[in-house]
Amino acid sequence: MDVTFQPVSAAELPAYARATSIGFQESPTWLDEHQGWAALDLDRTLVGIDGDDIVATSRNYSLELTVPGGAILPAAGVSAVTVRPTHRRRGLLRSMMVRLLDEAVEHGEPVAMLTASEASIYRRFGFGISTQSMTIEGSSTSTRPASSNPRCSRGCARRIPARCRDRTRGGAMSSGSRASVSGST
Repeated sequence: MDVTFQPVSAAELPAYARATSIGFQESPTWLDEHQGWAALDLDRTLVGIDGDDIVATSRNYSLELTVPGGAILPAAGVSAVTVRPTHRRRGLLRSMMVRLLDEAVEHGEPVAMLTASEASIYRRFGFGISTQSMTIEGSSTSTRPASSNPRCSRGCARRIPARCRDRTRGGAMSSGSRASVSGST
C-alpha cells in the first residue's frame, strides 16, 4: 500500500464528496445539498490516495471560537475525517490528524475542534468533550423583558437579542462565510 496525501482542487471536489459520503454512509447527493460548505477552504482539505482511489478524507475549516470573557480565537474546525474500511488500521487516520493539527498551528489557530460520531477515537489527539449543545427558540413578541423589568425601556428590550448574539456569536463561526456551524446568528 502506497497512500499519498494531498489537498483536493475544485475539479476533484465531486470525488472528494463521494469518498466522504461513503465514509459517513450518507447520500451521494451530499455535495449538491452542501455546495457552499464543501467548497470552502479547499487548500485545507487532505485526502489519502491509493492508486486512483480516494481512500481517506479530512479537512480543516477556518473558524472562530468565542471563549469565556468574550475573546474570539481563530480555530481549526476538523471535519470530514474518514478512512475506507479496506484501509483501516494502517496509520492513515494518525497521518491525517497530525497533518491537520500541524496545519492549524501554521495558520495561527490555537484551538482545534470537531464533532465526532465516535469520540473515543480522537482522545489520543488531545480532543475531549468541551461543551454540550442547546437550542432555545422563541419570538420577541412572546418574551417581553420590558414589561417584566421596570428599569428596561422598550428600546433596551429590543437591543437585548442583538447584544446577546454579538457576545455569543452563535458558537463556532466560519470566518470566511459567517455561516454558523453550531448555534444560530
